[in-house]
Amino acid sequence: GPPGDIRNKIVAERANGLYLQDVFITGMNSHYMVTVPKNWGIPMEPEFILPDVKDSNNWFGGKIPFEDERKTILSFLAYPTMNLAVNTELVKEGEITSFRDLLDPRWKGKVIINDPQVTGTAFNGFSSFLEYKILDLDYYRQLVKQGPVIRDSTTQVDWVARGKYSAIIWPDTNEVRRYQQAGAPIAWVFPKEGAYMSTDGSGTVLLDKLPHPNAARIFLNWLLGKEGQRHIQKEMTYHSARVDVGTEGLDPLNTRREGVKYIPSANSNREWLLNEQSKFEAWAKEIFGEAK
Repeated sequence: GPPGDIRNKIVAERANGLYLQDVFITGMNSHYMVTVPKNWGIPMEPEFILPDVKDSNNWFGGKIPFEDERKTILSFLAYPTMNLAVNTELVKEGEITSFRDLLDPRWKGKVIINDPQVTGTAFNGFSSFLEYKILDLDYYRQLVKQGPVIRDSTTQVDWVARGKYSAIIWPDTNEVRRYQQAGAPIAWVFPKEGAYMSTDGSGTVLLDKLPHPNAARIFLNWLLGKEGQRHIQKEMTYHSARVDVGTEGLDPLNTRREGVKYIPSANSNREWLLNEQSKFEAWAKEIFGEAK
């Protein structure tokens, strides 16, 4: 189910003395808003058994990807998030290479904007490029004049795939992949501004008051081990934070590359989530208004 529903379910259960889950895997927003303040997570490293899980050299950046000082949250994915896709029959290669190209008058009325008022890919893209000063509010105020703001993730991609629109910013990656697999003429563009590094919903927490401590330990080591990460990467088609599982089957644009600078995702920063996010939400509402 949706992350918010799962989070609320666990909150309600634990409030009533029901400790049914051992491991909670979701986005960082839920962890920083719920599991961290409630001290639900327990240090994970003492539970590591497999040598390859313990070895920091097997992880991106040369360190085990813990997200907090107590080492209770670990993100097992680290991949560049694509934010721009085009219909290849309407946009020639090289015609759109930057987010700023979308402001060209030739694309007016031909751009779809995924609604950044909704938590997810669009809001993360909007926030990350704004937070790290890659794009500014003036850019977004101009962008909203170039095409409709559409909330439904399938409709957005369908209209671009069918040629009703030429380009889309912040589309749902799973929808784009689904249409690509069906043979639709839609392709990702890696813009000059780069991409932000995402952990998606891979924030992993080992919960306190474990109902199945031994099974949880085995699962955790499998999940973070080479075998588990190969499986996760194949099924999710997102680049594992491990560096020793290969990249077979991954879209090169969603794969970390040497020499490419990636900006952090705004929502991977605890201070931003707790102190700045509401301000960015207000900006998104002010600029993009009510979605169709």
